[in-house]
Amino acid sequence: MKKPVFVKPTFYYALINNNNDEKSKLFCRNSVLLPQSLGLTFNVHNGTQFLKVFVSENIIGHKLGEFSASRRRYFFKKGKLKPKTRR
Repeated sequence: MKKPVFVKPTFYYALINNNNDEKSKLFCRNSVLLPQSLGLTFNVHNGTQFLKVFVSENIIGHKLGEFSASRRRYFFKKGKLKPKTRR
């Protein structure tokens, strides 16, 4: 038995009343993308800014938060090379 999909009411309201000229700003990263949202663009909050998410066929059924990364990638810093000294 599968669980029902979670859709926050604010996301559903934005889905029904979405004009593509006016991008909807959403804070609900845990809502599942429904087939009715195909072809729409949403601004999803990642903690600091809003990232645009365009809904295509491939991402229906996934959650909104999967497409707006909330953490930075970590890169190792290259340290200065010390010159080798002879003893």
